Amino acid sequence: MKRHILLSLVALVGCGCVLTCTANAQSPTRPIGQPFDAVYRPADSFGALPRFRPISLDKQRFMGEREAFLRPEVRDAFPFLGDDFEVIGPASDKYNAVSHALGIYDRWLSPMTGPAHAILSDMDKLCADHGFYRLATMDLSLEPAKEKIVVYMSQNADGSWKEVTSMALQEADGSWSSKPGKLAPIRHRTADALRGTAYGVPAAVYVRAAR
Repeated sequence: MKRHILLSLVALVGCGCVLTCTANAQSPTRPIGQPFDAVYRPADSFGALPRFRPISLDKQRFMGEREAFLRPEVRDAFPFLGDDFEVIGPASDKYNAVSHALGIYDRWLSPMTGPAHAILSDMDKLCADHGFYRLATMDLSLEPAKEKIVVYMSQNADGSWKEVTSMALQEADGSWSSKPGKLAPIRHRTADALRGTAYGVPAAVYVRAAR
């Protein structure tokens, strides 16, 4: 039964992975094998905790699509999302999270995992094609005149990186938007909201000048 639910979830959420871009296509600099809270915290520059920024979410939009995110199997996949999100468009199987983060809405872009010694190399190239380069730190702060995307990765039992899974885009108010598989695109307060069994954890940040 558990296997059936997992397979159904994969079909629904799909691979929403992301891309990355930088000349130095090495593995992420985030430490591996440590407890999550000791590794990743949403932070402004220089490691400070994020400053409070009021973010308004309209929870009355696209109610039919919203219900899909409240299904038990989806809530289990994204345990930190809860009901604290806004649906910002209709569900679609024409594009996914990677496409959404790069501003492409007419095709599905699968996440790509490179070799173990340069696991983000393929994503780096894909992101670079769209003007993004990878940061050396997990800087999720909102910066003027810059656009950021965060890449999610799953991990093996020993804490090593397994594969690239998805991506989210930072919005102008500091919130994040994503498009999990065939589900609707949503906006959520933090990149951490999608941490869980489906996407793993935020692992790398890419940035470009705002367009």
